Amino acid sequence: MPDKLEYRVEQLEEKMLGVGTDVKQILQNHLPHIQVEIARVTTTVKVVGGLIIAGVTALIIMGLTP
Repeated sequence: MPDKLEYRVEQLEEKMLGVGTDVKQILQNHLPHIQVEIARVTTTVKVVGGLIIAGVTALIIMGLTP
């Protein structure tokens, strides 16, 4: 029984090392790219939102003038 417990602890330690490596890789490699893409999408949404608001405003003004 102790051998089985020791084996399971060793397996758990190996898996945790792998998880730690994966997390470090995500933090170092993937998150910076995701941040850049989120900034790009945010800028696009602001520009398109501004254009939509300007268009709706123009339509309202055109509808109010005789």
